[in-house]
Amino acid sequence: DLMYSYYMPYHWHEEMELIYIKSGTLMVVIDGVEYKAVAGDIYCVNPSEIHMMYTDDLEVDYYTVLYDLSLVSFKDSDNIEEYYDLIKSNKIKIMPNLRKHTLYKKILPLVEKAIKANEIKDELYTLDTRINLLRLMYILASNKSGVDITTYSGKNGEIKRNIISYIENNYTSKITLADAANVVHMSEKYFSRFFKENFGVNYVDYVNRVRLERAASLLLSSDASVTDVALSCGYTNISYFIRRFNKAFGTSPHAFRRG
Repeated sequence: DLMYSYYMPYHWHEEMELIYIKSGTLMVVIDGVEYKAVAGDIYCVNPSEIHMMYTDDLEVDYYTVLYDLSLVSFKDSDNIEEYYDLIKSNKIKIMPNLRKHTLYKKILPLVEKAIKANEIKDELYTLDTRINLLRLMYILASNKSGVDITTYSGKNGEIKRNIISYIENNYTSKITLADAANVVHMSEKYFSRFFKENFGVNYVDYVNRVRLERAASLLLSSDASVTDVALSCGYTNISYFIRRFNKAFGTSPHAFRRG
């Protein structure tokens, strides 16, 4: 049950996301498909797509650009607005690996400029960011080779998003498999099988991963005691929490905090 050096649990959001790998290796899972992302890769996560990331590469250096399509919208009834509507309504989706796009050499500098603008943050950095993202969306909209004319995973997609949202919103409490199954109106047996098939791990282990990652983050970012961290992440048995943390990270919560 050893965790990866870095593990971002499954999640989804209404915004578009670009994941740019500057160096190292990052495993990216988008809509159920796993990709090995290396330096120079740009991955696109469409609105509402379930995705996660993990790696054992401690040297990995990557950036994410998360933006609502309204950020690069003029609110006019033109072709680009129609394109945005198709993406937001899940009628089409942009290809996941933009390195395979025929215009990758034009896309890469736009992503790099958007990232740089947000690092420098001068007085016009938000405008600079929008300009580069709008240029990027223009390339994607005008070159249909970068679009999959396909729908998302339909009803299952909505079910999976509901499951992920339920865990994300309730991991601080006791949430049994029966509780989660009830949220999506499944029997426990069917839900257990559905979860393993769609997320690659059983429900209990996944909830523990989410809790432990949150606990690790809190240990590094707050002064809360180990007991308080455990309780805030849904663990009522502190000894059990310490054992699970040790198994996952190879060290105790106290030692982990000390670095």
